Amino acid sequence: MNLQTERIGQFCKQLKLERVAAEYAAAAQSAVRDEASFTDFLETVLKAESDYRAERTRQLAKLAGLPTVKTLEAFDFGDPGRQLPPEGQAKSGGDQENRNRKLTHAEGGG
Repeated sequence: MNLQTERIGQFCKQLKLERVAAEYAAAAQSAVRDEASFTDFLETVLKAESDYRAERTRQLAKLAGLPTVKTLEAFDFGDPGRQLPPEGQAKSGGDQENRNRKLTHAEGGG
């Protein structure tokens, strides 16, 4: 491994370009063999990084158990259990009592 290769590896690590670090050497050899331009080489390594990140995101979302698509059409607007309480109405009396105490205290009443 030469000094330039080490520096490229360090830059990739610093910039969190895992796939570029893993594939740039092979992509460079392929670009030389195919007489590809620098922009072709750059596109190849950046596409590999992008594809890697997209796949990683899909894997993490799958592990998290998150729904893949959430639309307004799928939302059940008729379910009363999902409705918020009317404005100003607390879930419990304690919340309203606390607000009243804060107001009284702020007004100097104790």
